[in-house]
Amino acid sequence: MTRRVGPQPGGTPAARDPASGGTAGGLRTAGGGLRRHEAARPAWRCRVCAAPWPCQPAKLALRAEYAHDPVGLSIYLCTLLHDAVADELRLHRRPPDPAELFTRFVAWTRPRPHPASPTIESQP
Repeated sequence: MTRRVGPQPGGTPAARDPASGGTAGGLRTAGGGLRRHEAARPAWRCRVCAAPWPCQPAKLALRAEYAHDPVGLSIYLCTLLHDAVADELRLHRRPPDPAELFTRFVAWTRPRPHPASPTIESQP
């Protein structure tokens, strides 16, 4: 049995409404609908593209959905990381690589410094 991970169907109004930019995390279906890139548990693979979740389209959708709450995004993904570790231990009975899971689930949420930001040089 698989469980849905992430916001409930439809998500935020921006995620439901393509006119408001809600197309970043999904693919258009034949009927014009939007398919969200959600995790299939316990394998933690994307239901749409089969890549390790969060896949790139899911990351884009999550960034858009949590644009005004980056801390909330990190906290949300930390809880999912915890669930992924529990699933991995239950299925494979071997400890997963913590650095790999942190990079996959959380590290990409950290803001990057702007490339044009000034550097501080030491004074003589």
